[in-house]
Formats: sequence, C-alpha cells, structure tokens
Amino acid sequence: MKNLYLVSYDIRDQKRWRKVFTIAKGYGLRLQYSVFYCYLSPKERVMLASELENVIDHKSDRVLIVNIGGPYIDLQQKVEFLGQKDDIADHQAVII
Repeated sequence: MKNLYLVSYDIRDQKRWRKVFTIAKGYGLRLQYSVFYCYLSPKERVMLASELENVIDHKSDRVLIVNIGGPYIDLQQKVEFLGQKDDIADHQAVII
C-alpha cells in the first residue's frame, strides 16, 4: 500500500540541488520551490531515500521526508495552505 509523503530539502550547492530536484520530481509532484508530495510504496520510499543519500552532502544539506498517511486520507484536511492555494485534491492517487 502506498502512503503520502511530504519531501522537503535545503541543499547548499546549486549542482546538488538540481540533482535532488530531479530525483524528487521523479517520485512526486512539486508543491513549492523545494517541497514535493509523493505517493510511495515502502520499496519506493527506500529507493527515494537511497538516491537522495547518494547525492546530498551530509554535512551541509538536509532532506526531510514526512509520512502523512495512507491513500484514503482526506488531503484537504491533512495539508493546509496559507496564501496561494494548490488544489491538491486533483492529485490524489489512482489505485488500480
């Protein structure tokens, strides 16, 4: 079963930032400059973390991966936006 994860990062080097951005983009949808949300299986969650571990500088960069919950959660109740809104309801997971 896939869960929703919020992935945020602070990368000090532009070259590494681009690599981290590309990795995150491959797993989810961009919400803000360095914030993505991703529906991930346990295997995908490990793969994402592993890819990021291989790119970041562990002394100066930071990546935050937050498990928000399962696929049947009400995203509008879990995520609150202030200011410009993103209609995250349009990005719900499709379960086949």
